[in-house]
Amino acid sequence: MFQVTQSDTAGRLSLLRYGLIVVVITTFVISLLSQIRVYTGIPAEFAPGMGSYITTALIYTVVVGVISVAIYFGYSYLLNRGSSDASSKTAAES
Repeated sequence: MFQVTQSDTAGRLSLLRYGLIVVVITTFVISLLSQIRVYTGIPAEFAPGMGSYITTALIYTVVVGVISVAIYFGYSYLLNRGSSDASSKTAAES
C-alpha cells in the first residue's frame, strides 16, 4: 500500500497553493481585460469609468479567492485525514 509521508503531503499542498494563486491572478487579469475589450467600441461618454472595471474585476477575484481557499482547506483536511487513517492502521497492524 502507498504510504503518504509528511513531506509528500506538504509538497502536494504547496503545488495546490501555487496553482490556486495563479488561478486567482489570472481571474483578475482576464476579468479586467475582458471588460475593457467589450467597451472599446463604445463612445467615451457612454462607457463606464475605470473604477467600474476594477470594482467588477475585484468582485470576481474575491469570489474565486474564497472558492480557492475552501478548496485548499478541504484538500488539506482530506490529506491529513487520510494520513492519520493510514498511520492508525499501521499502528493497529503492528
